[in-house]
Amino acid sequence: KEPYSEEEEVWDVYRRYSDFHDLHMILTEKFPELSTPHLPGKTVLKNTSQVFLEKRRKDLDKYLKILMKPELFQTVSGLEELMNQFLHTGIWEKHKSEFSRKME
Repeated sequence: KEPYSEEEEVWDVYRRYSDFHDLHMILTEKFPELSTPHLPGKTVLKNTSQVFLEKRRKDLDKYLKILMKPELFQTVSGLEELMNQFLHTGIWEKHKSEFSRKME
């Protein structure tokens, strides 16, 4: 987490695409009332070109910014806690494995 301005903070979030996919699945399961934003798609072929990766990074950044809006936290109970877990690596790994066990 780095200060960006007085109003906005910048976070460096290191996640695999599968983590974003898992987050998306948890969001749709736990918060059916939430208009979950579109998750950028995964390619069928392994595309590691810089252009593709940069576009997907920007799209995932937009995805997170939509979910991190304070007004959403006020209206969707439990969303802020889930998003904080996602932003913290150790906590996210534990939460993700607990959620997947509940789904089995």
